[in-house]
Amino acid sequence: MQEKRKGRKGRSTALLSATIRSLLSAMTRSLLSAASMFLTATMFPASSLLTDGASATARAQGRRPVAAGKSHAASPAGGFRVPSEQQLDAYVKGEMRKRHIPGLSLVVLHDGQVVKQKGYGLASVELNVAAAPETVYQLASTTKIFTGTAVMLLVEEGKLSLDERVRKLLPGLPAAWDSITVRHCLTHTSGLPDAVLSDDTDEVIAPTGPEALRKLSLMPLLSAPGEKWEYNQTGYYLLGLIVEKLSGQTFEEFLASRFFRPLGMTSTVFGDSSEVVKGRSSLYTRYVLREGKLVDSPENKIHATRFTYPDYLHTGAGLNSSVSDMAKWDAALSAGRVLKPTSLALMWTAVKLNDGRAFRFDDKTLGYGGGWLVDDTPGHKSVGHTGGDATAYIRFLDDRLSVIVLTNCQGSGPDDIVGGLATLYVPALVGDIEE
Repeated sequence: MQEKRKGRKGRSTALLSATIRSLLSAMTRSLLSAASMFLTATMFPASSLLTDGASATARAQGRRPVAAGKSHAASPAGGFRVPSEQQLDAYVKGEMRKRHIPGLSLVVLHDGQVVKQKGYGLASVELNVAAAPETVYQLASTTKIFTGTAVMLLVEEGKLSLDERVRKLLPGLPAAWDSITVRHCLTHTSGLPDAVLSDDTDEVIAPTGPEALRKLSLMPLLSAPGEKWEYNQTGYYLLGLIVEKLSGQTFEEFLASRFFRPLGMTSTVFGDSSEVVKGRSSLYTRYVLREGKLVDSPENKIHATRFTYPDYLHTGAGLNSSVSDMAKWDAALSAGRVLKPTSLALMWTAVKLNDGRAFRFDDKTLGYGGGWLVDDTPGHKSVGHTGGDATAYIRFLDDRLSVIVLTNCQGSGPDDIVGGLATLYVPALVGDIEE
């Protein structure tokens, strides 16, 4: 059964702690029950499946035929199937109507190969511009997966230890932060006061990093480092400073030089709504601000909105990208071109708190690793992130399946759509919906 949402808030600072409300249902455990009903009604007639030698069918559906030796056979955790174009379109368009989403782009990969990539609806309602795989969207908190990967790259290269104290790396920090480690910052267990003051507005503690750090330094810790999990942007700000110090580059240039340019991710750039970003979609919301709080828009009307945040919070939410670029990233992860398998495994391990227990949101399977959500559902482990309640990226590791959904509508519930799409390709995932 899908976990009940507590209200999808977290407006322009979309990076931000409100995002966790959507994160809680972002992984396999909470796969959309509606998708189960959809599957029951349409359960993959044999003619819709892509089997070995079915290159003619692949071309007819606008997909690249599977190369010899790269057939999408049944995954260890359950059979992989390719639904028909009509089934996919019916599902996506139905979700867009129900959720009032103007525009959406998606990509599905299996074994590192793209099996579906398409845009739906409008990137700009005002200008009547269609959404496409190349349409650029603000990733919001989905940015954190790149920050986590950047930190792990420095660990892999021997320049950093996850258990290194941040005050050793950044000596000007207050003495009260002495026991905070890189791992604490990466996993939201630092206990630091948050640079973001409101889940519902643009308000941050200061417009610049140095001023924010000065103010934060005067505030007490919210908890002992490692004692509890609390979604937090201050830790990610510190991680950006550490990356810059160890690399001699700005955080933005480090990601561009080590990841984006080598992988050909030409549309992946930093910048909030105040920046001009080539090819970027307009942004809409299903919420309105009332007395300082976001509430559902009357009659489900959508409104134009903005995601804005200062540069020092780029580590938590600054990126823009397209599904075509994200597909390159995902394929590179699968091929071992970004991190070694041992580094990936470490990054995708749920953090343990001081009492030795792995942190879980629900006391069951869903936890948080190094910038990635981690769901340890037996046989269907998955990792990923969501952002601004508008974007979602989930890698179903045991099923060798990745699904990325980017929308231009805050409040769209993209994680649910990811889950529904995943069950169309791996029906066994429907069994993970709790009753």
